[in-house]
Amino acid sequence: MMTINRIVIASLLLFGAVGNSANAFEFMTTRGSGMGNTLVISEPSATTLLLVPSSGIEKGEWIVELGGVQEYGLSELNRAYLAAATKFGDYTIALGLEQLGERDFYAERTGKMSLAYNWYDYNFAVNISGIEYSFGGNYASQSAGTAGAGISYSHKRFLLGLAADNLNSPKITDNSPAINPQFSIFSEFIGKGAYSLTARATFEKDESMQLALGQKIDVSKRGTVFWGFNTKPFQFGGGFDVWYNAQGTITYAGSYHPTLGFTHNLSIIYHFGKRKKPDDTFE
Repeated sequence: MMTINRIVIASLLLFGAVGNSANAFEFMTTRGSGMGNTLVISEPSATTLLLVPSSGIEKGEWIVELGGVQEYGLSELNRAYLAAATKFGDYTIALGLEQLGERDFYAERTGKMSLAYNWYDYNFAVNISGIEYSFGGNYASQSAGTAGAGISYSHKRFLLGLAADNLNSPKITDNSPAINPQFSIFSEFIGKGAYSLTARATFEKDESMQLALGQKIDVSKRGTVFWGFNTKPFQFGGGFDVWYNAQGTITYAGSYHPTLGFTHNLSIIYHFGKRKKPDDTFE
C-alpha cells in the first residue's frame, strides 16, 4: 500500500510532469548541483556538452560519464545518468541517458543528443531530446520530444554560451499546457590564478528570471573545489573533483535547499585519448 509520503510525492511529480516548466527536459550535469547549475565551459564533461558546445574537448578524445543523484534524501527521486561525447574533425557529438524514480512507482526517462560544429572561436550546436513519464499500477506512460540549439564563443579568458531549449513547445498530453521554450546565457571568466568564475541567467515565459553564480578553484594538479548558488528555487552548494589517474576523475557535488534538504551528486568521468596536462605525472 502506498504511504502518505508516496502519495504526496506522486502528486508533486505528476503536477510537474503535466505542468509547463521547461526544466522537465533539462539534463543533469555533474558539477551542476554544487555550482548553481552553472557550467565550466572551458573544461567540459559529457553532460556539459549536451547543454552548450565547447572547444574544451580535443580532436579524437572520448569522454564517458557515469553518475547518480539523490535528491532531498528521497529514494523516489534518485537519478542515474550516463553520457558520452567525442570530437572528430571539427564536429562534436554527445549522447546522454537519464532515469529518475522507480519503475513500479513513478519514473522519468530522458534521452538527449547534441551535434556541434567548431569554427574558429565559435561552436554551434543543435540537439534533440525525448522524455517519457511512467506510473505504477494501471497508469500508461506519456512521452514528448523537443529540439534546441546552442552556441559558444571564447575570447582569451572569457567564454560565453547561449542555449535555447524546447523550441517546438512540446506537450506531454494533448490536453496539457505546452512546455515553454527556455533560454539560458552562460558565462565563464578564467582568472590569472587557478580559478574560474561562472554565471548563468535563464529566461522562460511567465516565469521570473533565474540567476546563478559559481566558482571553481584548482587547489593542486590533482584536485579542484567548487561552490555556487542559484535562485528560484534558492539553493547553495559545493563539491570537488579528484583526478585518480591521468584520464579519470571522481566528482562529488552537493546542494542544500532550506526547506527540502540536501541533494548529492556523485560521478566518475573518464577521458580516452587525453591527459589532464602534459606536465602532470601520476604514480
